[in-house]
Amino acid sequence: MEVHNSSRASSSREWWQTWKWFVYTVACYVSHVILVIIHIVLLVLHKFRLEEKVIIPSIISNHVATVAVTVTLQTFGTGYGVLLVWLTQRLALRRDLLQRQTLTATHDKANAWGGLGAALNILLMQFNLTAAAGGVLLVMLYLGGITALHITSSSLMSLEPFKTLQPVDSIVQYEMLNLTDLPIDSDWATATALIRSMAGYPELKTSGLSGATLYETVSARSGYDSATVNAVTFGAQCYSLSNVDATLNPTQNGSYTVSATDGNQSPVTYSPIYGFYENVTYAVSAYGRTVTILATPPILDANLSRGSTFNITQNVPAKDGSNATETVTIQIMTCVLSLTDRGASINASTNELLSLTSPSPPSPSSLWTPWQDDSTGNPDPRLDWFNDTWNLAARTTDFYGPTRCGQQGCLLSLVDEYLMALLGWQYNGTALNRSTTPAFPNTLAGLESSVAQVASGAAWAVLTASGYYNDSTNVVNVTQTQITSHLFINVAPVSIGLSISILLLALSPFLIHGPGATEQHAVESLGILQVIWLSSRHDAIQNEVAKAGSSSLELRVAGLRCTTSLGNESAEGDEVRATKGRNSSERES
Repeated sequence: MEVHNSSRASSSREWWQTWKWFVYTVACYVSHVILVIIHIVLLVLHKFRLEEKVIIPSIISNHVATVAVTVTLQTFGTGYGVLLVWLTQRLALRRDLLQRQTLTATHDKANAWGGLGAALNILLMQFNLTAAAGGVLLVMLYLGGITALHITSSSLMSLEPFKTLQPVDSIVQYEMLNLTDLPIDSDWATATALIRSMAGYPELKTSGLSGATLYETVSARSGYDSATVNAVTFGAQCYSLSNVDATLNPTQNGSYTVSATDGNQSPVTYSPIYGFYENVTYAVSAYGRTVTILATPPILDANLSRGSTFNITQNVPAKDGSNATETVTIQIMTCVLSLTDRGASINASTNELLSLTSPSPPSPSSLWTPWQDDSTGNPDPRLDWFNDTWNLAARTTDFYGPTRCGQQGCLLSLVDEYLMALLGWQYNGTALNRSTTPAFPNTLAGLESSVAQVASGAAWAVLTASGYYNDSTNVVNVTQTQITSHLFINVAPVSIGLSISILLLALSPFLIHGPGATEQHAVESLGILQVIWLSSRHDAIQNEVAKAGSSSLELRVAGLRCTTSLGNESAEGDEVRATKGRNSSERES
């Protein structure tokens, strides 16, 4: 049994000794072809961006992933390069040992495989004494290609950061938007302070409010991208009145009673009405979602029409102390509030409004038209608080010139001042201080937009002052931005690597092709021990080299005179050419 196993093992060894060089040759060519294919595949993957489908999990930090990719590529490049050099060098050395050539050529080509430095040194020696310049150059090109491949392999792929959007839930702050229960009665005093701040500081941050639109906000957090929330956009349509008449009340400190036909109602009386000077809007009546406003100077429409106006004659103190009379034209109008439900997209990190969806609110008017349809009697629970915005607003400013009437009828409210600020009007209270610049030009469309913003600002101020948004329990879906990475194939290093791989494949036949697959040689390397052993079997060559001096040049010259197949144990075929000046009897072959 032991004899049978020993015979089988011996047979396997004999087969391997016979065919191993064929296996090495096939492996060498296949390895070079695979290297070319790898680079071609990488370019194809990049062409279709398939590598970007390899996404690094969020639980792995980008730094760790980057190091892992670099180390993996470096390890692969180094290992594959070692394999190629090992196969090619063994086969090239076998070729040099079995090829019949000068001893110096065998020496130079074998030692060139010691590295790029050794190959360069031996290549430079060829200028003094040419023995195997082509062979050494091939080895140097091959080792240089392996070095370049080692450099490019670490940069074939990298990680490229990109943003991904993940849906998360976030609590709504300004929950949408129960305007029916707007607590304007209890919180209006505090809210008017916010309104005055909004009038005085237009840059004041008003999260949840943009122009005439009130929208929901979320619990903002860094990394949030966008969210879709509910919104409402306020609108206003302002109309002229009919049959306007102003009558002086002599016993009421110069006040007037003004009557007008408001829609289809019976004439409405407004009293007392006091004269005022330029750049003023003043609400004289508010009911439900309507408000009646006085303005001077009159606001013009697209046709430069003033709409409905009346005149008031009042005493004007002159600079010399005397009194004069002046007629002031005052405009009167009624504005009706409307509401449009919409959707909104917001930046969930800052709660900034990004866009609004349809439907859009009614377009502002361009021309003054009499109000024909009386709809103030139709209740709208989500808008009927609008009259309290004006009726409950604190009154602060006496606009009645130097007389300072002190009565409620000649005091501007904070909401009046807010509307004036939106119109761009600065209040000018006395005839002694007339503005030297004209009033900010306004149009009917601008007036309607400003009234709508008064409504949205009032609602926002009440919601903020009451802490209403803190009571919200609803959630909304938010897209959260996460920075992650995917693989990215770098075209330049891959292209360079492909060129180098093709070069290595092209060089390999010139380096390894030659002896038959089953042809054997005595040693498999050319170390000092192998050289001593081989030279002992080539006496003529050994004697010729021994005659040379110790300098490198002399030894190389001696080697050039010796032609042999050094890998064979037999000295048959060895040839030693005579040195110049020797007798022919001294030659050995």
